Amino acid sequence: MTDEQIRAFSQQIARLPALSTLASEEYRDASSIIEELVEEIKKRTAESPFDFALAKALVEDLRRIGDPSAAEIVAERGAGICEELGREVEAVDLLNWAGVSCFNQCEFLAATEYFQHALRLIPEDDQRFQEATVCNNYGIMLSELDHFSEASSLYTRALKLLLSAPRDRFVAARGVEPEAVIGTINNNRGWIFLRKAKIERNDPDLLTRAIQFLEQTLESSLQPRTRVIAAGNLAEAYLLRGDDEVAEEILSTLEEECLSLKLQQLLTEVYRRKGQLCAAREEMDQAMVWLRKALQSSLTFTNPRQELRAVEEFFRILGDLMARDNDRLAVLEGAGASVLNELLDLLKSKDMYTGHDHSRRVASLSRRMASFAKAEGRGGRRWLKRVELGGLLHDVGKLMIPWSLLNRIRPLSPREVKQLQRHPLVGEELLARLGLHELAMVVGEHHERPDGMGYPRGKAGLSDAGAIVAVADAYEAMTSPSRAYRQPKRPRQAITEVLTGSGRQFDPKAVEALSHAILNGELGV
Repeated sequence: MTDEQIRAFSQQIARLPALSTLASEEYRDASSIIEELVEEIKKRTAESPFDFALAKALVEDLRRIGDPSAAEIVAERGAGICEELGREVEAVDLLNWAGVSCFNQCEFLAATEYFQHALRLIPEDDQRFQEATVCNNYGIMLSELDHFSEASSLYTRALKLLLSAPRDRFVAARGVEPEAVIGTINNNRGWIFLRKAKIERNDPDLLTRAIQFLEQTLESSLQPRTRVIAAGNLAEAYLLRGDDEVAEEILSTLEEECLSLKLQQLLTEVYRRKGQLCAAREEMDQAMVWLRKALQSSLTFTNPRQELRAVEEFFRILGDLMARDNDRLAVLEGAGASVLNELLDLLKSKDMYTGHDHSRRVASLSRRMASFAKAEGRGGRRWLKRVELGGLLHDVGKLMIPWSLLNRIRPLSPREVKQLQRHPLVGEELLARLGLHELAMVVGEHHERPDGMGYPRGKAGLSDAGAIVAVADAYEAMTSPSRAYRQPKRPRQAITEVLTGSGRQFDPKAVEALSHAILNGELGV
């Protein structure tokens, strides 16, 4: 593929909207274009380099449309070529973008390696002031991981460099005033206090420090984007301190400000904070409306971190409801039912590959299979309910997998396969945090196998409930008429495949329960 052909492909990508907004066939076509381009980029070497400006544009466009994995590949290959050619300054920029792209995939270890590599390559004279930029991005990532001390050290390092930088040289090199970058870093430092306060159950002293820091930041010279972000952080700090009227006042102007400044990509955090405000006032229906808008906005503007924060708010609300009743399973059928249905609808809209209502169909099938198992002497009424809810929530961990990975069509790297296969463990952790420990175990087991070749733990001894949900999930996946990108199997074909795997892939008793349900005509053949 010539450079001109690469440019033609990159122009097609530049015209694409966010991938999450495309219809199924459009998404398939866009994925084909990206895959062909990525495969070509992988082949490039120092003997056949591609233009640095083209690499930069490609990375920015791929991140904009919501494919940070492809952006990482382009940035990493470009950085490697630049380093071989002795163009360290360009290599540092590309490594920094590779790190940010990895961060957007929640691949923190790989992102760390990119950031650290970039810092090692920066020359002592640092004519382009790259060290401050890399330190800031690395610090943002570490603060998201709650590594506050390391993040603070990086921010201090960046500020020291910025405060000593000759102003004219900095503007010429970076295209912005140093004060604007200082404002961004100070907002990030305020965000650290806010995150620490949340971890410490809304510690009042930490919230006060966050408020003081953010208010001081807002008094300085800031770029419009940073000002909106800092104001949103300040609103959340006030809300968590119990000053909901102050928070509401700040939030009331932010949506209009985002629209007037054409910063729609920041609306996600505004909507999320409005959802928090409504939840604090126990206006749950309205809280759901705002959080739905937050999630949709995060997908439209392809911000995985904001996407996952919006999902976390749903779980926080459900956790608050759980804390009010000792019978936590009953909460899911009572006060928490609307939140549970919201989570399932979010999963249905987010997971293009699985198809509509997969979770509800798995729950129904699991219940039927469990009824047969109960007749055979296993479990009581509460056990039946646990199996059904386990089927309903088996894929809930996928809500914490970035959209870009969850819906990938092109081949996954080993690292990406490993991350995707963590979703049972993520779901288990989410439910355990809610005190739903029995359900958590079922969810954590739904991709395990009796032969120990499953994931995430390679666990051979499954609970009866986990084994049933594992079979129900596999059967439904094979036969689902709405499963994207795959033709459904007829029920007889699917049950034959399940029977073939009995004893190795599937628990024999669970397979027997599935066979009984089908032979009794409950599912049709």
